[in-house]
Amino acid sequence: MGVVATHTRLEPRPSDVFLASFPKSGTTWLKALAFATLNRAKNPPCDHPLRHRNSHDCVQSLGMAPRPRRTEVMCSRSSFILHACSPASGGRIVYICRDPKDALVSLWFFAKKMATTAARANDNPRPPTSFTIEEALELFCDGRCVAGPQWQHVVEYWEESRRRPDKVLFLRYEPGNAQRPYEQT
Repeated sequence: MGVVATHTRLEPRPSDVFLASFPKSGTTWLKALAFATLNRAKNPPCDHPLRHRNSHDCVQSLGMAPRPRRTEVMCSRSSFILHACSPASGGRIVYICRDPKDALVSLWFFAKKMATTAARANDNPRPPTSFTIEEALELFCDGRCVAGPQWQHVVEYWEESRRRPDKVLFLRYEPGNAQRPYEQT
């Protein structure tokens, strides 16, 4: 079954927990935490799957959502599925937000890495021309990036978390008011 058909047919259950984020905003970390929490009784720490595999290998994904957002659902049957939903969908949602400048830098490095990987796969000896960080910043601020405007994505989930705090948990990854370990005081 195709991604769009699966998204259309998948009805969220009240017991479903959706993991949502803007790309490059802590999805891997959030998936690892959710997977470890859900499977803590089945897997002793000394032989936990996350010690040997990436959280993306432990989590099933169907692909990008038809709408420009990434949302993953952790079902009560202990599997994860990529699913398109809005913050007002059924089930519960855990949303992870990252500082925009950190999301931009991560997205920029990831795009450069993917372009280089694609060029090598096509036996292209010249590395691809990529956006400068200044060009990437301008596109990001204009909302012309892979998932649309980052601020709009975050605000949509923030507002829903304020309306339905029992259904939407809004988390911050690398909050701006915390001192980072590499910063000097």
